[in-house]
Amino acid sequence: MTQEPSLPGIYTWKYFHDSLRETIAPLTTDQLAFRAAPDQRSLGVIMQHLIAGRVYWFHGFMGEGSPADRQAVRLSVYQERQIAGS
Repeated sequence: MTQEPSLPGIYTWKYFHDSLRETIAPLTTDQLAFRAAPDQRSLGVIMQHLIAGRVYWFHGFMGEGSPADRQAVRLSVYQERQIAGS
């Protein structure tokens, strides 16, 4: 028997997480590199943004994870800013 989550909204969080993972997992490298238009971000970059945002909330507001994880999020945000600026 699984333990019931104690935080409000955790069901929605888990559902979204599972749905995102199931959607991304089967995609090929070419599919992740797809851009709707040349001046638009690729699907992979958009997914990276969604994941980084979720990790940021998980670490920053829920206090979970290690310092190495938080550093990875900072690097991801920096990379996104570099891509957006180019």
